[in-house]
Amino acid sequence: SVAGVRLMEAALTASQETISLQVLVELGVPGGRTGCRTVQEVVHVARSVAGSTRLRLAGIEGYEGVIDEGSWEATLAKVDAFLDRMVEALARVEGEGLFGNGVVLSAGGSVFFDRVAQRFSARRDVVRLVRPGCYLPHDHGKYRRLSPLDGRSSAGLRLQPALEVWASVVSCPEPGLAILNAGRRDVSFDAGLPVVVKRIGAGSTIAEELPEEWDVVRLMDQHAVVRVPEAAVVAPGDLIGLGISHPCTTFDKWSLIPVVDDDYRVIDCVITLF
Repeated sequence: SVAGVRLMEAALTASQETISLQVLVELGVPGGRTGCRTVQEVVHVARSVAGSTRLRLAGIEGYEGVIDEGSWEATLAKVDAFLDRMVEALARVEGEGLFGNGVVLSAGGSVFFDRVAQRFSARRDVVRLVRPGCYLPHDHGKYRRLSPLDGRSSAGLRLQPALEVWASVVSCPEPGLAILNAGRRDVSFDAGLPVVVKRIGAGSTIAEELPEEWDVVRLMDQHAVVRVPEAAVVAPGDLIGLGISHPCTTFDKWSLIPVVDDDYRVIDCVITLF
């Protein structure tokens, strides 16, 4: 916004540092998050940036991941229309000669980055950046269903989930029920409950795949309630591997994340800062 430009200009001036910043003007989605709501507003903010002594206009950006029209077809149509408006905004600002060198056009969450690449394909004269993040760890839920490199792909090679949360069975209080010592403090739940994927029996080091009949039906602060087949072999002390949905809101629950090889030997660790 123009107000944001003024705040940045004032802060940089007050710092007495002789630095300038490159900035992108954002086109947003009505009812979504930040960003200008119209192409004309983008042009207005771009003029403000271009007139600043401490800011340099480097490009246009947006985030289409907040778009949800209820049906898949309607959502795709609105995503494409939004991306087309971004290209229009770039052309309008470009037409006024407001950019410097190395113009950036950037969008692309972890669901629609294929659409971004497609709609931006004609602008080979600018730096086109897509910004998906969840393709790195992937998941067993939302992105497994919706990623263009998994659930929406017809190709043989697909992304594989690389993030699991392991918990112990602490109780089997009745047939067909197991209680785990992992809950909302340990796994994401904003995009669906975790799913049971593997088990290591007490005293074993071998992880076995589990059928879909093992189902997390409830998640509490520190416990997960799992329905299991009544004939299933499960006991306190067993380790259960959970596949998550939405990696972003699992990462922030762990300050240290072990990295393991295919045999679950710890070979490294990742320290997070949230």
